[in-house]
Amino acid sequence: MGEGRRFEAMREFARRKFTPLSISFEGCVDFMYLDVKSLVTTGIGNLIDPIDAAMPLDWRKKDGTPATREEIVEEWNRIKQLREYSSFGGGYFENVATLHLSSAGLEKLFSWRLDINERYFRQLFAKYDLWGSDAQLACHLFAWACGPALDDPKTRAIDGIYPKFSAALAASDWREASRECWIGPILKTWNGESKENTLSIVDYRGVVKKFAKGSADTPLRERLKDPRNPGLHPRNIAIVQLFRNAHEVANNPELDPDVLYYPRELVTTEIPSLAVEEISTEVTKPSTPMARGAPPTEAMEEIEKERQLKEPRDG
Repeated sequence: MGEGRRFEAMREFARRKFTPLSISFEGCVDFMYLDVKSLVTTGIGNLIDPIDAAMPLDWRKKDGTPATREEIVEEWNRIKQLREYSSFGGGYFENVATLHLSSAGLEKLFSWRLDINERYFRQLFAKYDLWGSDAQLACHLFAWACGPALDDPKTRAIDGIYPKFSAALAASDWREASRECWIGPILKTWNGESKENTLSIVDYRGVVKKFAKGSADTPLRERLKDPRNPGLHPRNIAIVQLFRNAHEVANNPELDPDVLYYPRELVTTEIPSLAVEEISTEVTKPSTPMARGAPPTEAMEEIEKERQLKEPRDG
């Protein structure tokens, strides 16, 4: 069992699962594109805006040779000017992009982002290193979309939206975290159906009131569908399920926190229904570059220096 140990990094199984799981949610591109807010982006929704965030990355020309600093600046500025196409989706920019990240460059970008997020978590939560794999993975999936500062007042896009989430993490209260982690707008119903046949998002932003149609044996991802949010919705479902698993791991000494139990559902019993209350239609604020986005250049350089010092040298 891993509960009594201290760690210096994210648990192995959680880190190994993060990138392929995130790619399954959002896809991955190796070129620059504009997101819906006309911010330059690459990878798995990684903001590289402002331009300083793009400069340290391993950009390559079509022939595979490294791009010069001037070529990176030119590409970034050219993509930034295509604001009228920001609603076309990232795939459109593949036709106009001339630079791409190498596979190693993408892996380095993702690793940097995870390392930076983890530093935030370790500063915010004293027991982060003792969290199980399911809990750590849930938090990193959340931070990839919203940023790791959580309820920090400096992160305006998050402040006030998840007032109970950070407290739940600090207390390692995974059941409460599963109810407070939903990202995105709070909607009255699912799929336009009546409340009697659906589960509202408020169930995971407060108390669980009612499950959608389907038995407890039906996977959570099958019972909770929202076609109006095809990109973010599967991430939300995974985060909820991971936190529910984390609750079971924390309360069952026979379950090993080093093991990542997701996508298996450890919770198989229905949560009792409570009285249905009026559901808020408040829409959460979108994240900003500060909240979810570009790894600060100085932080990236600091992490790279640390890794170089740890690498064995010849002779």
